[in-house]
Amino acid sequence: MYKKISVGVALIMAMILVGCQAPEQPSEQKLPQVINASYVSLPLNVPSIVAKRQQMFEQAFAQDGIDFKYHNLVAGPEQTEALAAGSLDFASVLGGTSALLARAQGVDLKVIANYSMSPQGFGLIVPQNSSIQTLADLKGKKVATAKGTIAHQLLVAALDKAGLTDKDVDFLHMSLPDAAAAVQSGQLDGAVVGEPLLSKAIASGNARLLTDGQGLINAQIVVAVRSEFAAKYPELVRRYLVTQQAAVDYVTEHQEQALAMTAEENNMDIEEVKAIFPKYDFSLDLDDKAIEEMKKTTEFLKETGLMKADVDTEKLIQDMVDTSFLP
Repeated sequence: MYKKISVGVALIMAMILVGCQAPEQPSEQKLPQVINASYVSLPLNVPSIVAKRQQMFEQAFAQDGIDFKYHNLVAGPEQTEALAAGSLDFASVLGGTSALLARAQGVDLKVIANYSMSPQGFGLIVPQNSSIQTLADLKGKKVATAKGTIAHQLLVAALDKAGLTDKDVDFLHMSLPDAAAAVQSGQLDGAVVGEPLLSKAIASGNARLLTDGQGLINAQIVVAVRSEFAAKYPELVRRYLVTQQAAVDYVTEHQEQALAMTAEENNMDIEEVKAIFPKYDFSLDLDDKAIEEMKKTTEFLKETGLMKADVDTEKLIQDMVDTSFLP
């Protein structure tokens, strides 16, 4: 009997001791095996070209055994659809219009940095021998650009400056390369295009610049991430932006080499690249200027019917922008 009691006490004491032990600590968070990001080299996305050529992102994540994969998704809707589907983690070069439209339509993305601003990187061209001399002369004319893009935003802003709307012109939705070609052949009265199409059209002698975006728009491109990815791996998102900043710094410190890489990657003449490059600001800052541009873009999207008129601009941007990851 004594032995049975002793064994029972021992078992109870063992159970008490086990119960008093600290709870088992959860294992370290498992990191993703792959990070997927979009790659867009045109019109003149120099930091992206440098980062890819120098394998900056691959090296940044290799220390944790993470593969970094590029995906050639050029169009904004393609990138935002991939973010929504979870097949893309970072939209590295995303038009501000695409980011805002996607967020308003329920795509859970975060804008974590500016990629670039280039108001002079977009311009409204007319045929060289056209009678059109001012923005007001566009009234009743056939004008084209890609609907819902930065180029379209410039067209609306330019018309507004002249007291017109897009209803005062014969507006055609057209890809930028097709629009540029149509102006040069005299089939269109005007078109808004971006670089390098803009410089090529003017250099051809068949088109001239009526206005660029300076003073009208800032032509904002942003960096976006899946909200789920950002919430789960905040340190990886910060590392991404540190690497992006390193690419921008390389462009500043080794401009000759960076522009040579760009010319080769985009199959452009080096002198053409050097002429276009100063039009771009690659600062990552999401400052007051950047936020104000997003507000202007949201209003443009609502005015043109591309976004519901009852969307709360302030809330949309507040929910979408996250500056906490900036280096």
